[in-house]
Amino acid sequence: MQSGSIMKLRWFFPWQDDVEEAWLTESSRRGLHLAGFGLPGVYLFQRGTPRETVYRLDYRSRLKDRQGYLQLFQDAGWEHVGKMGGWEYFRKEPVPGKVEEIFTDAESKIAMLRRVLGEQLVFVGIMAILLGGTAARTPEGPWVWIEASAVALLVLMGIGAAVEVRGRIGRLRSSARG
Repeated sequence: MQSGSIMKLRWFFPWQDDVEEAWLTESSRRGLHLAGFGLPGVYLFQRGTPRETVYRLDYRSRLKDRQGYLQLFQDAGWEHVGKMGGWEYFRKEPVPGKVEEIFTDAESKIAMLRRVLGEQLVFVGIMAILLGGTAARTPEGPWVWIEASAVALLVLMGIGAAVEVRGRIGRLRSSARG
């Protein structure tokens, strides 16, 4: 890591993109500006002058035209900071009195959360298949039970995450209706 750089470990759940955005914005106010990522949950910051910077996230695990996607944000004044997993990170200096958003309406935000939900459901399906395979094996000591327990925990966590994302979608729909 370069001089003036700092690494922070922080974990956010898939339905907490707004919490993560607020944390990054507050970090920038304290002079820590997002510079990149290490492993999932590892944020690399560059120390600098405290400033008001708005961070926004989008979820795109698959893009056919990545260059066009990034150009769309750049044309709207957003700087692409990086990518962690399927999450794309953007920042912008705000215009006084204006709320800076990358989603123009509730439906586009809901579409992003549906992409997250789809990935969660794929994860749960894969973990459920692994759990079935582990449970079908003849127990050969405590390691099989430990493995089955770990996979079952991942299935439950994936289901919980899917429920939370679905709940967030419902709350966005309700608030959009007024």
